[in-house]
Amino acid sequence: MTGVVRHGSVPEISVAWGFPHDFANEVAVKKAFTGTAATGLLLEADTMYLLQASEDCFVKFGSANTVAATTSSFHLPMFRGVPYLLTAPGAACYFSVVQDTAAGNLYLTKLESI
Repeated sequence: MTGVVRHGSVPEISVAWGFPHDFANEVAVKKAFTGTAATGLLLEADTMYLLQASEDCFVKFGSANTVAATTSSFHLPMFRGVPYLLTAPGAACYFSVVQDTAAGNLYLTKLESI
């Protein structure tokens, strides 16, 4: 098994890809996004998160809850089905998310320290 599941033109990485843990059973925070930037949640300082989007989107991070992502000025492009590991910086930060071409959901799973 290669760990890649193809749904349309974009491959999605499955648990078989080699992750040491099945994240599908973890509790995730779901943040819906559309064509209007959705200000997100506060990310705890020095904490690792797993992010995964149901549709392509753009994510921007900032120090205030007024940060706003746009399709022309973004911090991180996220592609449907591709998991991202993110460690929040030494200070707590906020994120904002906006769709690329279709509305969807951004799932954030806080990972425990090992």
